[in-house]
Amino acid sequence: VVKIVINDEDLIYASVRDITKRKNDEKIILEQKEEFEAIFRNSKDGIAILDFNSKFLDFNEAYLAMTGFTREELLTKSGLELSAPEDKEKTEAIIEEIREKGYVENFEKTCVVKDGKRIATNMTISILPDNQRLLLVAKDVTSLKLLEQQSKLASMGEMIGNIAHQWRQPLSVITVSASAMDMKSDFDSLTKEEIKTYSNNIIAQAEYLSQTIDDFRNFIKNDSSYEQLSVKDTIENSLGLVDATIKNNYITLVKNLDDDVVIHGNKNELTQALINIINNAKDAMKNLENQNKFLFVETKKLKDNSLQLEIYDNGGGIPEEIIHRVFEPYFTTKHQSVGTGIGLSMVAKIIKERHYGELFVYNKEYEYKGGNYKGACFVIKFKEGMESRN
Repeated sequence: VVKIVINDEDLIYASVRDITKRKNDEKIILEQKEEFEAIFRNSKDGIAILDFNSKFLDFNEAYLAMTGFTREELLTKSGLELSAPEDKEKTEAIIEEIREKGYVENFEKTCVVKDGKRIATNMTISILPDNQRLLLVAKDVTSLKLLEQQSKLASMGEMIGNIAHQWRQPLSVITVSASAMDMKSDFDSLTKEEIKTYSNNIIAQAEYLSQTIDDFRNFIKNDSSYEQLSVKDTIENSLGLVDATIKNNYITLVKNLDDDVVIHGNKNELTQALINIINNAKDAMKNLENQNKFLFVETKKLKDNSLQLEIYDNGGGIPEEIIHRVFEPYFTTKHQSVGTGIGLSMVAKIIKERHYGELFVYNKEYEYKGGNYKGACFVIKFKEGMESRN
């Protein structure tokens, strides 16, 4: 039998220690509560607390300002009620996903707020520790969506020009072949072999035109699906779409696409980003008179299984004092009549935010076939198998 003797001093010490610990814990909890309340009140992002029926329980001033409702009005509504009709089913599914996973990031939906105004939002939603409420953090991304649309329209305008350039040669071949057949027929000198040759030429050119239509239609359509795709194939597709632009500006394309990775992404978005970079390079070389124009497109597999893509030209580069700003929305080095500044900012959004890639630019000096050149070099790093944001 072991006899334990605890004197009064030990009991007093233990009691004081427990009280001190409790007070410290209470102080920490109070500080955390005050910190959360400060973030809740002062955040520029809209923050709201909802129940699992998406009914609003509380929100900050930024969320009120985003919706335009008064506090009293918003407390009578629910998150589902603010969802645009086309997004209600998607919103209901997201709530179920939150119940299973505990959170959802970068959920995009259109909200119908005060006076029927529609705003595009990006949300992160998570379950609070009491497992009874949801914490919603929302950003109004309407202006960014407008940028995306403007960038897409600008790309479509460029594509229409590319279609005209790419169709000119095959249409010419078709016209010449048909004219030759007609002329030989008039002189009764058209042989079966010639008919077959001319017909094959016409069919081949028609198939090329048909493929061109499919390529441009796939690029222009609003496809928001994400799937496993080859970065190399996406680059080749992008170069095919701007092939006429490159040739008509007398640019020599030098490509080395031996390395490749497969990522989870959206082919149209990545194609749009790559075309914007290529068009930027083309514009940089417009003023090169009586000089060679080069566009280099190279891929290299890195040790961490990521793929590094470099796109660079010999247009002289970007002034060092502004190169750090080229991905800012509406910032442009071009004359107002030439560019809007939306191209490279959308490239950054697509690569970094939508596909978790890395993107940066620097001025590269290099030697090629005995000549020394300098141009802007855009570097993109894709991580193999990475998940994209959709």
